[in-house]
Amino acid sequence: MDGNSWRPAQGDPGMASSDWRSELSAESRQRIVNK
Repeated sequence: MDGNSWRPAQGDPGMASSDWRSELSAESRQRIVNK
C-alpha cells in the first residue's frame, strides 16, 4: 500500500486518517455496488 507515501505529506496524520477513511469507505461502497 502506498498510504504511507502521502500520509505524512498531509501534515496532520490524525485528520488525514479520518479523511482517507471516509473517502475509502465511500469508494469501497461504490466499487462493491458496481461489481
